[in-house]
Amino acid sequence: MTEPWFDPYLSFLPGTLLGAVGGSGLGVLAGVLAPMGKAKPLVYGFNIVCFASSVVLLIAGITGLVTGQPTSVWYALFLPGLIGTILFGMAFWIIGVRYQAAEALRQAGETRRMQAQDL
Repeated sequence: MTEPWFDPYLSFLPGTLLGAVGGSGLGVLAGVLAPMGKAKPLVYGFNIVCFASSVVLLIAGITGLVTGQPTSVWYALFLPGLIGTILFGMAFWIIGVRYQAAEALRQAGETRRMQAQDL
């Protein structure tokens, strides 16, 4: 076994930070802004940052496993990386669906306004 990369007592931090900051932040941003069709680059950009962070954690966890890090070190990197990669990856699709629905609603409203003007 090699020297741990960080203190095993701090192994809760990667998952906690990714979930609290990334998951909650994306949930608030996408939940509020996507149905209105607003701030698309901000929401997608934040999701890209969270997804990339998850991939980095996943790679670090696999590297820690291969190099013989203690379980409390590699598992604390691997698990949030795996879960984040899956969830933030799926969020791309979910956010896209929400923005498409907002666009369809906007177009339907414009169509109704044009029909009302014709009467």
